[in-house]
Amino acid sequence: MNDVGERKTRGRPILMDDAAATSSPGVPAFLARPVDAPVYHGFPLVPESATDGWMLGLISDFGGPDAHYGDGYVVAPDGSRCGLVWECCRDAESFDAVLEPAPDRWGVYTVSVAGPLHGPTDTKSILAALRPHLEPHWRAWLAARG
Repeated sequence: MNDVGERKTRGRPILMDDAAATSSPGVPAFLARPVDAPVYHGFPLVPESATDGWMLGLISDFGGPDAHYGDGYVVAPDGSRCGLVWECCRDAESFDAVLEPAPDRWGVYTVSVAGPLHGPTDTKSILAALRPHLEPHWRAWLAARG
């Protein structure tokens, strides 16, 4: 699966941060986010991806036969977040806005990455490749907020 047209319509398993606070007992944190919690609360961060205050978080699980696409998010050095819809692509790099910035996040972006995300060790290089595309959007969001 290396092209958008080949993506199957079924979803991928999600990851959850079982230690994340929930505003409704018995309901996962991402569905019952506390009032002061950031967007994507309840989905885990990947500490292995941390570089210069940036970190990748995952919504879709690692690995498996469908490891060629998924969902995640990025945390910037100030703690703000953006969403990612990622896909592996050998032929072309892409980076496009899916959702414009909002008060609680600096956008959602569809991105191509160089290879499958098999585990935490893959996340550092993927985040490093995405940062040159992400950082200008984050800085523009910060500037617009004043």
